[in-house]
Amino acid sequence: MPSVFIICNPLRDTIVPSEYAQIEKWGIIPGSMNLVESSFIERIEKEGTIWAVAPGGSGANTARGIGWLAMKTAHPVDVYFLGAVGNDQEGETLDHLLKDAGVHPLLARKNGSRTGTSLVLVTPDHERTMCTYLGACRELRAEDVPEATVKQADMLYVTGYNWDTPNQREVVNRAAGIARGAGRMICLDVSDPFLVHRYRDQLLQWIPRWVDLLFGNRDELAALTETEGDREILKKAASLAPVVVMKTGKEGCLISARGEVVQVPAAKARVKDTTGAGDAFAAGYLFASLRGNPPFKCGELANRLAGGIVSVFGCDYSKLEVSEVLGDSFEWGTRHSSNV
Repeated sequence: MPSVFIICNPLRDTIVPSEYAQIEKWGIIPGSMNLVESSFIERIEKEGTIWAVAPGGSGANTARGIGWLAMKTAHPVDVYFLGAVGNDQEGETLDHLLKDAGVHPLLARKNGSRTGTSLVLVTPDHERTMCTYLGACRELRAEDVPEATVKQADMLYVTGYNWDTPNQREVVNRAAGIARGAGRMICLDVSDPFLVHRYRDQLLQWIPRWVDLLFGNRDELAALTETEGDREILKKAASLAPVVVMKTGKEGCLISARGEVVQVPAAKARVKDTTGAGDAFAAGYLFASLRGNPPFKCGELANRLAGGIVSVFGCDYSKLEVSEVLGDSFEWGTRHSSNV
């Protein structure tokens, strides 16, 4: 059975509708990802109105998306998710919710730390601004990596959010070394342009050494390459990894795969909330790739799943209809592969 091993921050996502004036009052840059203390989270939860609470964190959203596709299409995939949570009720709840979503959670319980929380502030134009209290996520250690599970997985998928603490970078390095030693595919989503600005030099060293498949949206890859113009950004990013997938919003995505560039148009979507769009995109692409599909087909499913998730509040796959995501004409590869 095809399998993927994912490393990221397991978080409780809280969706809060907001106005730009409120975001400015709270001293936050609209559209950014901000690391905050728990007291800041508590303040906004008191001052705002909570729309929804769901299991979250970028990598967990992607893991749940792959699990949803596997269950809904009857094409099984083993999805493993590694992260750290507190030894608390929130951590226990995340464990159960991930299992219900078809994911094998490998959550390291950390005494003395609270499970992390992410507030997602959604403005009327559907832009999202994230305020994240990492809590126990910061406590993930290299010794928490299950070597045998990483070694047998077809893909290792990590997010740029792992760069926010030194010990999480050690986790990623250990897992990448294990995966590469076993001849497995390594995928990275750079995750956030502000994160790229913080760790650009480190990422530029890490990506060429380890990454086979690089995900990023237009702003993230522009920040990484310090280049403008979609084709120019993609060309420079392609010097870092054999396959680069650039999300271009309403236009869909551009894929550079070993010298060949393809453009995949976006799926039609009724946008309500862009929370989790990039995570769902990665889920669709990775799932299609594991099923042996070529880059264009992987991009097509990625766009379809992202288009579905922006039509609901929060990254809630349970609200999607598989017929709306896949349509009547989507065809699958007949074998799993880790070459795309």
